Amino acid sequence: TYHTSLWLVLATDVTEQRQLCKELTAKNADLIQLNRLKDEFLACISHELKTPLTAVLGLSSLLKDKKLGELNQRQSRYSQLIYQSGQQLMSVVNDILDLTRIETGQLKLTPEPVQLQEVCDRAYQQAHRQLFAGREKDAATIPEIKFSLTIAPELQAIVADELRLRQMLVHLLENALKFTPNGGEIGLQVNRWQGWIDFTIWDTGIGIPESAQHLIFQKFQQLESPLTRQFEGTGLGLVLTQRLARAHGGDISFTSQVGQGSKFTLLLPPAPPEREASRDRVRSNLEPNRLILIVEAVPQYIERLTGQLQKLGYRAIVARSGTEALEKTRQIQPRAIFLNPLLPLLSGWDVLTLLKADSKTKDIPVIVTATQAEKLLAQQNEADSFLSLPIQPQALQKSLSRLKALPPLTRSSLTILHLHGGLLDKEDSEFVTKLGVMVNNSTTPIDRLLPLDYRILEANDLDQAEILAKIWKPDILLLNGQKITNPDEYLQAIAQVESLVRLPLVTLDAKIAESGNKISELSVFPCLIPITEQSMVAFLQVIQVAAGVSKQSNILIVEAGSECYQSDQCLRETQDSQIHAGIDFSHALTQYLQTAGLRSLLAQSWTEVYSQIHHRSVDLLIINLGESKDLDCWLEGLKQLANLTVKPPILVLEHDSLAGTGNRELNELLSQLATKVIVDDSQSMPELLTQINQMLV
Repeated sequence: TYHTSLWLVLATDVTEQRQLCKELTAKNADLIQLNRLKDEFLACISHELKTPLTAVLGLSSLLKDKKLGELNQRQSRYSQLIYQSGQQLMSVVNDILDLTRIETGQLKLTPEPVQLQEVCDRAYQQAHRQLFAGREKDAATIPEIKFSLTIAPELQAIVADELRLRQMLVHLLENALKFTPNGGEIGLQVNRWQGWIDFTIWDTGIGIPESAQHLIFQKFQQLESPLTRQFEGTGLGLVLTQRLARAHGGDISFTSQVGQGSKFTLLLPPAPPEREASRDRVRSNLEPNRLILIVEAVPQYIERLTGQLQKLGYRAIVARSGTEALEKTRQIQPRAIFLNPLLPLLSGWDVLTLLKADSKTKDIPVIVTATQAEKLLAQQNEADSFLSLPIQPQALQKSLSRLKALPPLTRSSLTILHLHGGLLDKEDSEFVTKLGVMVNNSTTPIDRLLPLDYRILEANDLDQAEILAKIWKPDILLLNGQKITNPDEYLQAIAQVESLVRLPLVTLDAKIAESGNKISELSVFPCLIPITEQSMVAFLQVIQVAAGVSKQSNILIVEAGSECYQSDQCLRETQDSQIHAGIDFSHALTQYLQTAGLRSLLAQSWTEVYSQIHHRSVDLLIINLGESKDLDCWLEGLKQLANLTVKPPILVLEHDSLAGTGNRELNELLSQLATKVIVDDSQSMPELLTQINQMLV
């Protein structure tokens, strides 16, 4: 028999596809050119308008202020209207110019340390003055709106372009004032969250209609509603705020309900991208990313999912359209994305395809939220997971628990630049020798988990340090600082040296750490324990965290006596003095641990404790029994904690007044749960810190 080989040849004519590709490329180039010409035209027209507008404003100001003679009532009213209209038109021109500069890449930020209290106060005053200009003589026409400003105590400054930061806050505060009726309230809250500075502007105003929420970041959009038609505006303020936020490396999000008010959240990094870029590696490993992007157009779904995520220890930002979702994903790099395919402007399925095709966003998990009928379509479009609407809490927890851990940064060696505050003496030389021997011969558990070679460079002064930093490109700047007489002045000098200011600063002295934290340009990582063989674990951990090769340990503190842990009955039986005793100590401990370079947080509820443990976000749980003698109502929370399958190390702090309490069930639970028990009245904070560092290994 003969075997004949058969060949199957398939041919496809791609001539038409190639021609179509060429046409699309040409049209795309034309669109880019047209967009550039449009920006140039707007910029040219805006500049040409400013000259005559300046004259109109100047002359009408002279008329309305009666600098050229007395006017009758009608003339006075007309001059006032001319001046106000001129101001409004000048505002439009300035906004168009700013937008044009941003979109053509011509806007240059001037980052500098900005005092938060000052910039927030000035922004409110400017917003109030601009909105109610001309009404000063008739105070009755100015609505009475209560304003509150709250800034977290640990926040003093941010590195930003002060003019542009104030411009963003003015736009947001002006909107809050504009749409809040007489007797209402507005507020500005500034907090630190997950490495971001969070500006939240809220109001009790008329709110934004659901049908218009996806449009407010579009140019020249104004709410067409009987409630809002009475208010003037350019339709550019929020667009400009969004663009300026992104120019700073941040973004803006909001939630709103008609008749109840709005809340805008402006997230900014501690420094703009140009200065922040050298620290991205460090910051990404310091903070576990718990920022979630919700892509949804239905307000009730947004509100419900946001609340569920907050209870699980996450923070949500919102995108209401497909184009906004793409922009925010690339800008913020969230931990995960919850995506509803039903979106305006761009379909959610197209968003999913574009995200998975982009190398910068393809690894971000996308969880499609839709009806069960669309589950198969979600799988076909390469969604990472699917949740049926409305989202149930258990299903949400299960979906989040599947999120892949962020890949750790791997390194084989670290270079440490050890800077002295003066000439080396005998004591310094002995310390340097001992440090080098201990670091390079370390066999600590943490070093076995992440074996590294360490190179230690020595510098007596800033000039030497600058030269060594340029040559050797160190990863860490280590500063002992015990012999520095003026820490503030010395650290300011470090901040002026370009090759040193970009380095994470590990300090062994509390005064140096305190001074360094006041300088926003410096990234300070304190290690406030003596460097010995016994403390080498803690020292190397701080070094590795600062270098970005090891994550920062997360400590969750639970204190007895806090209202959020107790039932209503127990709350009524607990005295105020008993409540605050434990809380005051826990607040002091939290601040001390943060100063020592450890990430610590006071839990707000048992739900948060269980959730954080479930998501493996806790490296050490500290239970502070406080000084309350009525702990029966705490038993339920401890029982549920004992039933958890996986638990972190647990450190129990007792006070002398509670040691050996007669509550047998409580004692049995604590002995079952505790990895270690410390009577904290007998320990100083540094001693307690040493114990904590040992438990974190």
